[in-house]
Amino acid sequence: MKKLWSFFFALVIIPTSCKRDTYCTDDYRMIIVQVTGDTLDEYYTVRNINQDTIRHSTDGFPPGNSPSLVVLTDSYFEHIRESESEFIFVGLIDDSVRVWEPYIIGADECHIYLVNGPAQIHVH
Repeated sequence: MKKLWSFFFALVIIPTSCKRDTYCTDDYRMIIVQVTGDTLDEYYTVRNINQDTIRHSTDGFPPGNSPSLVVLTDSYFEHIRESESEFIFVGLIDDSVRVWEPYIIGADECHIYLVNGPAQIHVH
């Protein structure tokens, strides 16, 4: 009888303790902000916890007066996988900080996602 209970216990516990396979899409996710107003000379994103400075290639995105600038992409995914972290989007004009916007960005098992942060910023 003891063996029967052990067998039953194993049948109940083992299947529920295994993690299901995860299937990720080939999408490349980006958090983007619309910037209006004055033209930024430079922009980058800083991760608060470790002060990582993340600069994005402007390939495909005209610098400065582009309607969309990259805050973070899936290229940073492995650093925040299955967690959330605070980032600061920084924009400069003539070496002076003109934009300092906080974002909370998370990542699941596959991609980054926006938790909190503005979709549009107006630079004065």
